Amino acid sequence: MNIAWTGTNRGITVSLRVTEEAGMDRDVLDVIEREIEDEVRARFPGGAVRRVVLLQYGDDPEIEPGDLWVRVLLDAAGPEDYERSQKAFVNTHQAAIEQFPSYLAGKLREIIQVEFTFSDNPVTRGGHDGPRYGLPTGQRLSDYQEWEHGEATFVHAWLGPAGLETLDTLIMAGIVSTRAEAIRWALDRFRERLAYEPLRDRVRDAGRLKGEFSARDGSPGEAGVGRDVLEAIEREIGDEVRTRLPGGAVRQVMLLQYGDDPEIEPGDLWVRAVPEASGPEDYERSLKAFWNTHQAAIEQLPIYLAEKLREIRLVEVTFNTPVTRDGHGPRYSLLVGRKLSDYQDREHGEDTFELARLGPAGLETVDTLIMASLAATRAEAIRWALDRIREWPATTCAIPADSKTSSRHRRARRRLMTMIRSRPGSRPGPCDPLDHLLPRLLADTCRSHGDQAAGQFHLQRHNQPPFPEYRHSGLGHGPTT
Repeated sequence: MNIAWTGTNRGITVSLRVTEEAGMDRDVLDVIEREIEDEVRARFPGGAVRRVVLLQYGDDPEIEPGDLWVRVLLDAAGPEDYERSQKAFVNTHQAAIEQFPSYLAGKLREIIQVEFTFSDNPVTRGGHDGPRYGLPTGQRLSDYQEWEHGEATFVHAWLGPAGLETLDTLIMAGIVSTRAEAIRWALDRFRERLAYEPLRDRVRDAGRLKGEFSARDGSPGEAGVGRDVLEAIEREIGDEVRTRLPGGAVRQVMLLQYGDDPEIEPGDLWVRAVPEASGPEDYERSLKAFWNTHQAAIEQLPIYLAEKLREIRLVEVTFNTPVTRDGHGPRYSLLVGRKLSDYQDREHGEDTFELARLGPAGLETVDTLIMASLAATRAEAIRWALDRIREWPATTCAIPADSKTSSRHRRARRRLMTMIRSRPGSRPGPCDPLDHLLPRLLADTCRSHGDQAAGQFHLQRHNQPPFPEYRHSGLGHGPTT
């Protein structure tokens, strides 16, 4: 695996014994790819499928170490025909699309995602061409563990090469299993720093002081808006939504702020339109029927909402149900407007999407960073924490002796530190930051093993929207239009 490090023109060959799965035998994958392609053409006849590719870690920055993705490339007359072609394909083959993940899960357990799209160049300067429709093939053990530990709130994170390198090194060292777990690990280490408690206390004190003044004059409280103001705007939006989506299909329209739903970030507002349904067993059917009937009108709502109130970040069509082990109920989400930070992320190369799941402690950490003006969004707060992890001395990131972290993590951490300290010329000093140790660890490990993994890992920028539209239906999520 050749890794093109930022600021250098030479690749570093990497072969880690602990991550044999990260780089898989391309010859074997080619055989499996042909078998999957034959199955795809049998399930989706008619010439709509142009090609099927089986991708591994390194083929696309969104793919994690040890994972495989199946990308079904659809045929279209050109970029201007992508939207129409995808809608026609989905409408014609909806049942087969929903059954296909089950086949892949039985075919190869490492396949975790299938997506239907157009570009056969996974990552380009111009980004993923056209709409992407993704479905998970199954759930990991870590998905259930996240739920049991209360890590149930989705956070959209955008990372660049440095952040991905940090997360993937933690996976390769065996400290964590997934990038989502690596993000939580980094936030946990940040909370253990002595500077975090005073920072959190300062934010809480500022919030209490602001609340006292707000109580006196009726002005907005911390990271929120006066409820009476929101209710007036909510009624206006509800009337407009029912005018645009007639027929009694909309049961309720809500204007939500920070604190109403854990996914809403400080300073943001969401609009939630709830369709009619006879019960939970009818949610999927009702949502599909609602979307098919009103899709054009729904897609125009973000324009109206952006003009109505600039703080509205998202509009979603869903059911006001609590989060369960399988995630939210079915929902369609559309971005209303972009922030300046969204464009800054792209300009700085932070454009690889990761869907993290955080619990109360993680959410408090990222929101504290936002309220302390160290970050503008949760995604930026995550990157900020990862930057600090790379800057700290390696010894400060060791797992404390009294930590409740699993023995697997403690053993993995010891192995990582042993690998670092045992390499000639790579012995860390008392203040040697992890930012320097990670590439040296990889390079030294490469020299000790002396073999190459197949594939290229060139992290290039792509022009994917800063906040894609997601269809949330379970633990996995795939972008849709």
